[in-house]
Amino acid sequence: MTSLTVWLASAALMLAIVALIVAVMTSRKHTELLERQQQRLLMLTEALGALEEQPKPRRSAADDEAVSKLREDIAQWQRQQQHAIKQLEQQQQSQQEQFATTLQQLEQQEPEIKLYQRAAKLVEQGASVDDLMQACDLPRAEAELMLAMHKRS
Repeated sequence: MTSLTVWLASAALMLAIVALIVAVMTSRKHTELLERQQQRLLMLTEALGALEEQPKPRRSAADDEAVSKLREDIAQWQRQQQHAIKQLEQQQQSQQEQFATTLQQLEQQEPEIKLYQRAAKLVEQGASVDDLMQACDLPRAEAELMLAMHKRS
């Protein structure tokens, strides 16, 4: 039974590690997206600066419209970036909370694991089904299963 408890603890730990890896990968993807948006914003800002540097008499109505459009695009990109940053922060906070919850669940499972380890020791010492049920507060089916597993090993 000890191997079963170790296996359960290992499986829970592996799930927590996988969740952390997924969180990191998602965070990296969002960071790359933000970097691309920042590059686009920089290009738009440079284009706007170049258009605004042209002397007023040389600018046409089309240039003025282009400057106006670029300003709108820049404002839109800035809003999108701020929204994306807020989403990333919320997602990161959510993932941290999920990870903390998973760790807390693992910590709460620890008493159960210790209980089963204690039951396994009692089985090795020759305890009966009734002894296991009383000492470890196990249902009859679990106590019988532990005894059967001990006999197999």
